[in-house]
Amino acid sequence: MIYIKLFYNFLVVGLFSFGGAYSAIPLVMEVGKSFDVLNKDMLADFIAISESTPGSIGVNLATFVGATVAGVPGAIVATLAEVIPAFAIMLIITLFLKDFLKKDNMKEVLAIIRPCVIGMIMSVGIYMVFSSFKLGTLLYSRNLPTFDLEMQKMLIIFIVLTIICIIYRKIKQKSLGAIYLIIIGAILGITINLIM
Repeated sequence: MIYIKLFYNFLVVGLFSFGGAYSAIPLVMEVGKSFDVLNKDMLADFIAISESTPGSIGVNLATFVGATVAGVPGAIVATLAEVIPAFAIMLIITLFLKDFLKKDNMKEVLAIIRPCVIGMIMSVGIYMVFSSFKLGTLLYSRNLPTFDLEMQKMLIIFIVLTIICIIYRKIKQKSLGAIYLIIIGAILGITINLIM
């Protein structure tokens, strides 16, 4: 049954996505590919959407894949399966293991896990850079990477946001908040899509 498969796959994602939402992306990507509902272009778009909506990327991606595979019930099953492990672990730690994280053995375990999480996050970043710049063609040909229209739009938004951040910091002597960056980025994206 599709719901059992969804639940199992996202339970595994929830169990092994140490380090937050970004470390879950490679795992969710594999699940999405196994259901044939998530490709690299959709992933890049959905990460952008997930960053500007409430909730973590892992949960939002689980909801998206679940809804695509089996509608609203699939979204509920996938989302619950994604959050159950984190909820259970935090409940156990809160109730029984308050001093457990202070122990030297646990600090060593976390020191081993941290580089793995960083590697998973970096792999997502590298994957998205390669897919955005279409650098994969360099492996098979001597052509230079192509900058399609979408890449040009992203580059314009990045440059404009960077300029806005620099100007704001010079004037106000503090950084522009993430919420304002998301709103400005969304407005820029809509405007540039209408113009180009």
